[in-house]
Amino acid sequence: MEGNSMRYEELEDDFVNTGVGRVHCKMHDGGGVKIVFLHGFAANTRTWANLVPLLPDSLGIYLLDLLGHGKSDAPERAYSIAVHGRAVAEFIERKRISDAYLFGNSYGGWIAARLAQGDYSGGGIMLESPAGLREMFEEWEREGSMDEHKERLKELGSAHNIKKHVVEGSKEDFENWESYLTKESLAGITKPAEIIWGSDDDMLDAKYADVFSGYINGSVLRMIDGAGHMPHNTTPEAVRDAIVEFVRLKDHG
Repeated sequence: MEGNSMRYEELEDDFVNTGVGRVHCKMHDGGGVKIVFLHGFAANTRTWANLVPLLPDSLGIYLLDLLGHGKSDAPERAYSIAVHGRAVAEFIERKRISDAYLFGNSYGGWIAARLAQGDYSGGGIMLESPAGLREMFEEWEREGSMDEHKERLKELGSAHNIKKHVVEGSKEDFENWESYLTKESLAGITKPAEIIWGSDDDMLDAKYADVFSGYINGSVLRMIDGAGHMPHNTTPEAVRDAIVEFVRLKDHG
């Protein structure tokens, strides 16, 4: 394993203007493979603090604050998956890192999966406990728990000082069928893909790991025993291994 001298606090801050608002990131240009990291709802770049010191120093890493989160702008506008995707896509274009991999946790995984269905020229995607699968929402509807999940989103936003209009805008995708990830849409992902899921995820049932893996042709599935919804935070060594091995698999494949 390559050595690493990176620390989250020592990463360079950068701001990039997009058509939907200014996006903040913390970055390190190691000259090698580039990875754009997309956090979950109500998180920010600090969610990756435990993972960063374990990553190879040769990586180029870009930790984004999603629009409405962290130090990124929070304009009064819609906060759909499509809007977040536009911000990320324009960030990648303006940074001239079109070959970058995408790594998305939860809500960030939903965004990454949607981006990979479009004009995406990067190396591949890594989805860690991704949200957005149609079957998830259908199950919540059948159980009558959709409102409960919306309330949980609201509580997360409040606990992490996310502006009310950002929370309300984000909830709209819960009932927007056009935003859902489906068998058909995920089958359209042609780039290499890895699914990472904690066996003890208490937010998004780990049973959906097999569904994602089955829908994305040729994807690699990596279950992390004992990990919860954010394995990168609680079991960073395992996630580091998943990242490094996936990138090398692709590079040698």
